[in-house]
Amino acid sequence: MLRRLFSKLTGERPDPTRAWPVSHPDTPILDLARRAVGPLRFGDTIAGAHVFGRPDRFRWTLKDCCELHYSSAGFQIDFDLGRLAYVAYFLGPDSSLPERSDVRFASVRIEGHQISRATSVFDLQTVLGRAFFEDRDEDEIVVCFIRNGLTLGLRPSHPGPSSA
Repeated sequence: MLRRLFSKLTGERPDPTRAWPVSHPDTPILDLARRAVGPLRFGDTIAGAHVFGRPDRFRWTLKDCCELHYSSAGFQIDFDLGRLAYVAYFLGPDSSLPERSDVRFASVRIEGHQISRATSVFDLQTVLGRAFFEDRDEDEIVVCFIRNGLTLGLRPSHPGPSSA
């Protein structure tokens, strides 16, 4: 009760994940056909993220937008107006990663293929087809694909065919 009163007085929004159990989820697959991150579908409410357990970090970014960081599982999910709107998988070093010592680089399953930091642009195009957008500079490559109404933005570590 005091926490709610303090939140009202300060304008601070409460953390809806505070009472969720601590869990150690696996990195969820990205199911393009179902438009889902593991069991959670895009558009589902934040309550559905309970299946992943309490995040390592919860943060309100805007009035009705929040981030749930599962750093130890290598992913982040964002909610806009209380609905799942975004997922990021931490595949390798990046300046936009959460500043935590327990960030684990993930490998994610998409369309039956493992995508990891060793995946090249060539590999991505083999799995996902032609990209609708590609941006290259000396620091990074960003490749975007649209599949089943979802926009996938990926930062592969190198452009050419993989050595694996």
